[in-house]
Amino acid sequence: MILNTILLSLLLFSSIHIINAVTIKAIAYTYTEEIHIYTPLVNKFNNFSNENKLNITLELIVFTPMNSSANVDDFESAIETILNKNPDKYDIYFYDNIYSKKFGTYLIDLKEELPEEHINEYNPNFLSQACSCNNKIVGLPVSLDYSVLYSNSKLLDKYNKTIPKTWDELITTSQYITENEKIT
Repeated sequence: MILNTILLSLLLFSSIHIINAVTIKAIAYTYTEEIHIYTPLVNKFNNFSNENKLNITLELIVFTPMNSSANVDDFESAIETILNKNPDKYDIYFYDNIYSKKFGTYLIDLKEELPEEHINEYNPNFLSQACSCNNKIVGLPVSLDYSVLYSNSKLLDKYNKTIPKTWDELITTSQYITENEKIT
């Protein structure tokens, strides 16, 4: 009888513990399975949650070209379909900020959910340009990507060329240097 009471108490306690657990579901797309920033972020959050007994677990679904037939455009369509048909399926959406205007109408205003001090940690110009929709902050940057074009100044100097300023100049200069650098 005592054993049954103990087992029942443990079962009730574990049920209460499970009921209080929170699972946050996130979705992301990345070009490679091996190199992406999301898994380390999720692991760090889950470790922090465990260490501080928050009882919150972050689960991440990552789409890549290796595990799905989706490419970036398909992922955009998939997210839009999810937001239209089942908006509560995921709690966090990792997406390219070029889609903030498109997805923003489905997303909450983070200014109403986060402390002002947290929002103020971000560059206001960046937030207004890349993370806003209809005067709402609908996302925050997880990372920043820069598209840059480097020039080899030694080769440019060698062939008395300047850094190209247009695509046509880039093509012409690249072809010229490539032709002259060919090893026979």
